[in-house]
Amino acid sequence: MRRVPRAEGKTFLVTGGNAGIGYFVAEQLAGSGATVVLGSRSDEKAAAAMDSIRGRVPGARVRHLRLDLSDLPSLKSSVDGLDGLDAVVLNAGVLFDEPPRRETAEGNEVMFATNYLGHFALTGLLAPLLSDGAVVW
Repeated sequence: MRRVPRAEGKTFLVTGGNAGIGYFVAEQLAGSGATVVLGSRSDEKAAAAMDSIRGRVPGARVRHLRLDLSDLPSLKSSVDGLDGLDAVVLNAGVLFDEPPRRETAEGNEVMFATNYLGHFALTGLLAPLLSDGAVVW
């Protein structure tokens, strides 16, 4: 089994870091010594994920960034408080089983806005903060 390289002093943002693959990535990065920022719409789910990571990784440095990728106008204010990042892992996404079309306030289909438009806009906003420009999609 390969281990994640040590990453003390590095900071990573993981969108959708409160569940699924994003949670696993966040936990592995925390275990490498990195500071992990969980990008999540839900304060409660993020808190539960952070508690779980801290329970599994003693001394984990993890925090939450309220981030709703389907709400494009909110992204700038979400990232305004961030300092430098070493990388961002673009993982968040939604999938709806039932079709009634759902639209954002801007008129975009919610799944497209969350999974694509939001990550595109977020990457543009984060580019000046990324020390090495590392983006993992």
